[in-house]
Amino acid sequence: MFRPLCIIPARGGSKGLPGKHLLDLGGKPVIHWTALAASESEYLDAIVVSSDSEDILRRTMYDNIVSHHRTSQMATDESPVEVTLRSVLEYIELHAECIYDPVVWLQADCPIRLPGLIDWMLDMYKHTRNITFDSVVTVKSPIDPPEWLQERTDSGVLSPLFPSLDVPFRRQDTKEYFQLDGSIMVISREQLLKKNTPKLHGFLGRMIPQIQVFPYTISIDTEWDYKIAKLAKLEGY
Repeated sequence: MFRPLCIIPARGGSKGLPGKHLLDLGGKPVIHWTALAASESEYLDAIVVSSDSEDILRRTMYDNIVSHHRTSQMATDESPVEVTLRSVLEYIELHAECIYDPVVWLQADCPIRLPGLIDWMLDMYKHTRNITFDSVVTVKSPIDPPEWLQERTDSGVLSPLFPSLDVPFRRQDTKEYFQLDGSIMVISREQLLKKNTPKLHGFLGRMIPQIQVFPYTISIDTEWDYKIAKLAKLEGY
């Protein structure tokens, strides 16, 4: 079965940059660009914006988008996003009387996506399900390799975070590392509904990476992120 459901979670509260989802970006609220990217997909069967904020839901009332009112208990800083994704999936399936698979999670604060990438990743998911994986996710390279990281000890001095690793002096000699960038995550329904996944991002299971580069890796969490995103929009991204 292949009936993709897109979920865009967007909390009204944000401590890093208050009201970030509704900040103006290129003449539209930040969340508009994520909703637009989803709307341009030829594969997505349904698109849901889930929020505890009436303003966010009102500003994303497009013809092809379903609004999901999230409870305040599910919209705190401590609320795991996978709980919201499962809740929305179960709610939509109940009302639509059908099963959705896979689930496409788009973070609302990632306003710049490569055109067509959502469908490209869905196509990859659809045609490679015989391979052992649970999700296809966008990733970016960290600014610095983990071998270079230091931590401050109880005595106040710095010590290598990973002392057992051989530390290369040149960046080109380091291993290839990645981190999730939050832009697009295509998750199998079966994997998302598993509830015993305690490790970080465990609910994503075995991931296939789609490597991205700047500015498609921008995620707005601070004022500087917002300024960079505005510059990228001015450049036509």
